[in-house]
Amino acid sequence: MKSVTDQPTRPATGVFLVDDHSSYRAVAKAVVDATDGFEVAGLADSRASAVELILDCSPPPDLILLDVNLGDGDGVDVATVIASARPSVKIVFVSALALDELPSAASSSGAAGYLPKVKLSPVTLERIWAGAYDWRP
Repeated sequence: MKSVTDQPTRPATGVFLVDDHSSYRAVAKAVVDATDGFEVAGLADSRASAVELILDCSPPPDLILLDVNLGDGDGVDVATVIASARPSVKIVFVSALALDELPSAASSSGAAGYLPKVKLSPVTLERIWAGAYDWRP
């Protein structure tokens, strides 16, 4: 008879969090930590560190929650670079901006969607990963 430890397990989905506000990174980390099957793959607080850390991350993250406005640049630029270099990584913008306030280049950056920051929860994280969440919050 198989024990619980003999059961194959699905590897955790690695989520990389990019936001220039430490308080939101802490909230997002807590949500990821509270969601079964997900783990934090890394944290970045700027455009420069996000690009460097994500491209150097091994294995690469499965999902990136990326703030649109970063202190040292534009999250859309980060998404464009990462989507080109790591096309298998799912990128979702998180922002306090309304969808119609996002830069026009956001939808063509390679990102899979947009999530208002206030809607991040274990349920929405699971929906994002399942592909049931896109540009319509």
